[in-house]
Amino acid sequence: MNKRILIIWLFAQVFLFGVMLGGPIDVDSLKREIAIQVEQRRPLPLMGSYKELGLFYFDNNNYDDALFCFHEGLLLSQKLEDYKQEFFFLHFLGAMYYNPLDDYQKSLNFLIKAERIGERLGEVDTTDRIRNYVKISEVFNTMGDFDKALDYNLIAYGMAEQAEDTASLALASRILGVIYWGQNQYGQALRNFKLSLNFHEELGRSNRLSPAEARENGINYYTTLASIGASYLLLSDSLDLARSYIEQSRQLADSLDHGYGKAYSEALIGNFFQRKGEYKEALSHIKEALKQFDELKLKREWVIFTIRIADLYLMMEQPSKADKVLREAEEVAISLEAPNLLRNIYLSKSRVYEKEENVSLAYGYFKKYVNLRDSLMNLEGLSELAKVEQQFVVQEKEQKIADLEKAQKSSRRQMVAVVLSIVLFFLIVIIYLGYQRNNVLASLNKVLEEKNEEIKRQNERLSSSNEDLRQFAHVTSHDLREPLRSIGSFASLLKMKYYNKIDDESNEFINFIVKGVERMDKLLADLLAYSVVGVFDTEYEEVNVNAVIENIIRTLHKEKATQGVKIKLSDLPVVKGNASQLNQLFYHLIDNSLKFRKDEAPRIEIRAEKRGRKYLFSVEDNGIGMEKEYKDKIFGLFLRLHNKRSQYQGTGVGLSICKKIVEQHKGRIWIDSEPGAGTTVFFTLPENPNESGIETELTNKIRKWDRIRPKATTLN
Repeated sequence: MNKRILIIWLFAQVFLFGVMLGGPIDVDSLKREIAIQVEQRRPLPLMGSYKELGLFYFDNNNYDDALFCFHEGLLLSQKLEDYKQEFFFLHFLGAMYYNPLDDYQKSLNFLIKAERIGERLGEVDTTDRIRNYVKISEVFNTMGDFDKALDYNLIAYGMAEQAEDTASLALASRILGVIYWGQNQYGQALRNFKLSLNFHEELGRSNRLSPAEARENGINYYTTLASIGASYLLLSDSLDLARSYIEQSRQLADSLDHGYGKAYSEALIGNFFQRKGEYKEALSHIKEALKQFDELKLKREWVIFTIRIADLYLMMEQPSKADKVLREAEEVAISLEAPNLLRNIYLSKSRVYEKEENVSLAYGYFKKYVNLRDSLMNLEGLSELAKVEQQFVVQEKEQKIADLEKAQKSSRRQMVAVVLSIVLFFLIVIIYLGYQRNNVLASLNKVLEEKNEEIKRQNERLSSSNEDLRQFAHVTSHDLREPLRSIGSFASLLKMKYYNKIDDESNEFINFIVKGVERMDKLLADLLAYSVVGVFDTEYEEVNVNAVIENIIRTLHKEKATQGVKIKLSDLPVVKGNASQLNQLFYHLIDNSLKFRKDEAPRIEIRAEKRGRKYLFSVEDNGIGMEKEYKDKIFGLFLRLHNKRSQYQGTGVGLSICKKIVEQHKGRIWIDSEPGAGTTVFFTLPENPNESGIETELTNKIRKWDRIRPKATTLN
């Protein structure tokens, strides 16, 4: 341990020497300089001043003023097209929105924009790009998306190895340990923490670090020491070894005067006393840590150790106190939109109510815990395999249909050429040989009848091929769902029978099976829904579109979080159609608008206009939009614009069903959209589908329909 104590002392001395050498900045002078630069319109030095002042505010926990400075600096960097500085401001804003502001979606937006600049330009430093990748990994890990967190961390680690960047290797190793920790793989986590510690010690022995770099390395060093100590608390019976690492961490945090490190080390000392069974002492240390986290406005850490206090109250047979602090923690966790924290809160509340012998509430919160835990797992592999297999079968059928259509077109061209030749020939013959007119006409009619019969046979083969495709999808869906139900049922029985008798890893395997079956079943259900549209005779009746959409809105309120969603309806008509299919049509369109949303609250507007003997409907949203090149392709079966790791879930069948339903009603559907500017889906429905052919002529005037907004009703 002497070597580590020496390193701690060196960190502190290097930092103190840097402070003595540089000293604090003159904030008042810098503010006056900014005022002069604004007045004189000098954007380049103003950008640098905002950067310097923002860093000062951040180091002194003045987050509101720091945020203002970084936002102003970002605007100036974009105006000056200074991409290197734009990368800096985007990265720092992303880091701030992650911690301490705890707005993870905004954090990701800034960090990913920064990485796009880094990929596009060679002038961004490799180390800065690596740190940005690590921060993205850290955000995804906190949001519970361990798969994406691991992907981004491995990219960062590979870049750091190639660049031989020891500081970045240390950081990436520590965050990799944090990712394993989040999946309860504490042994793997400890190995990565120790690897990170070795890198930090190597840096500490180097004389090439600037004071700022030495301070940063010191902060990361004590954080890694604390992580190792926490791992030993869970993995080892040697509590003294765990305390040794935690105490070293606290000494280094004190020497660097780093608020977060002091609070975190204090909390870990509380965990140490909890493992020893000295609950009152543990409670005292963790409450002191909570006070410090609250002063630093670190809500996520406050929630984590509030849950620990609740556990202590349970151990002290004080469930009512545990319930009280968990209620406070739940409110904060909901505001943070942190599902991994909510998962732990639900488990603790289940234990509280079990202790109070409130079986109903205990079961309810345990069910919430299990559902949330399952939703955080990566279960896309099985469904992706099924989707690929289905795509292969469908594409094979579609190719056969395309070949038949090609042959049909070729046959028609040949027929036209033959008919024209025959007609021309016999016209000449008629002129010269009028008396043979009747025989020539008879011969011509016979040839035409043969060609028409050939075309009819080809159309029948094409229709049969289409029917085979529909029947294939229908039968496949039914036949595959039956064994799936058996798999799901027996997996659930295994889970109920052995849940408390086998290890956590086995429980997780069973949960993977259950969730995989559910995902596969949803995929097959969507395929079945697609295949049955148009297979059976459609009965049309009077359908009130307003009533259909209001029912959909009530359904979505129950199924999904729709707070803040605005759905605006014009005076929609009563149309003649199939009620079930029209309900599917509007459900998929509204669900897509909610799914592909931006940061702001979704706004959806549904309108209809009478055009001759048909109605022109539109469903407009303020979502993420799409590129023009996908407007015609988006209705394809299983086509999705986002890969399987995206945050936008779905099977890629919804818009295919919409297209099929509209065409079944003898209308037409198309999309108008721009990236970032929302999407408008247009479609037509005739007054009476029984009296209309499929719509084939839509003028440019309709395609560029000027959106008339009549007085509307807003439904929340």
